[in-house]
Amino acid sequence: MKPNQREEFEEWYRDCYNDGFELHDELLKYCQSDVRILTLTMIAFIEKCEMLFNGWNPIVHGCTLASYIFFVLKNEYIKEEDVGSIPENGYGRDKNSMMAYKYLQWLEKKDPSLKMQYGLKGGELNIGVNGHSYKVDGYNKETNTVYEVHGCMYHGCERCHPIHDKKLPFTGGLTAGELYDRTKRREQEIRDAGYTLIVAWECETRAEMEKDAKMRKFFEFGNYTRRRLPRNALYGGRTQAFRSITEANDDVKLDYYNFVEKVLEDVESFTLHRPTRKRFPRLKTTAAGVYTELQIDVSDMSKYKEHNDGITFLLTIIDIYSRRLFVQTLKSKGGKEVAAALAQVFKEMGTAPMSVYSDEGKEFYNSEVSKLFKKRSHTHFA
Repeated sequence: MKPNQREEFEEWYRDCYNDGFELHDELLKYCQSDVRILTLTMIAFIEKCEMLFNGWNPIVHGCTLASYIFFVLKNEYIKEEDVGSIPENGYGRDKNSMMAYKYLQWLEKKDPSLKMQYGLKGGELNIGVNGHSYKVDGYNKETNTVYEVHGCMYHGCERCHPIHDKKLPFTGGLTAGELYDRTKRREQEIRDAGYTLIVAWECETRAEMEKDAKMRKFFEFGNYTRRRLPRNALYGGRTQAFRSITEANDDVKLDYYNFVEKVLEDVESFTLHRPTRKRFPRLKTTAAGVYTELQIDVSDMSKYKEHNDGITFLLTIIDIYSRRLFVQTLKSKGGKEVAAALAQVFKEMGTAPMSVYSDEGKEFYNSEVSKLFKKRSHTHFA
């Protein structure tokens, strides 16, 4: 506390010393004031919304701001028979989980001879049994084997939900016991129909991942869990197409600008991943796995350091196998700072790469960085 503030505080303290302090009364006054402020705020909010949106009350006609906005859109702006932007192939109806897709793809990775059919490869098999129609997660026609990946909550796993009469969310009001019994009946009917059934529960799969580092990395970085829709390229992002078709004429000239490349050229940011020149072919680099071989380089951003708290360089690290990019900011290319940034990225990876590739810059060939590579048994190539 500054001297003048302290004097002011001491004077106030002396004046109030003998007045007494009733915590209950002060809390009551505080709560009453809080409620009064909130009430006035809500009244002002309701009045403003009613003024802007033709008298619709946000408290009565919406439990959230988003639901109120959609209510106003529906009643004031969307005309009869108007239709929203619907995907060309229709809305998805299958409730496939990413866990199921990744598990089936993991089985394919372990055994490339598996010829699996699932949602992303040929669609899910539909099995008709005893008047029921069951869509299964995966199917191998050659062995007549069905693969099912059960989410613990949606199928009432006995280990994760031991209280059988407890209702679980997002299951239509069914209890854990009812879900589990229904799942076991489904399994038995599939077996009775002549199929070999292999079941994997979500909790068992996660436990297996904890013990298997390769499996864990596969699940973490695998992102092929939904079909790509080219139509989505027309929505959002820095490459959004504002018009699907345009034509040039006497008054309109078509030009293409890539501002990102222009900025990189201005700051002379040369990386290891520039296009290959035919006269200087790049040697083939084969990665043994995720985070085993890395390429590192430093980008010069000195032109913009005054706008970025003095940050002069960007240390970029690319995993050759997954192409995942790591970036650390640097204020200099000193050995200690570069070594500390590299150590931070290695810590984030959670594993030690076997080989590191860089140019012959002094930022990578100094005692601090060499000591780090030697300590962690990395092989450094230039």
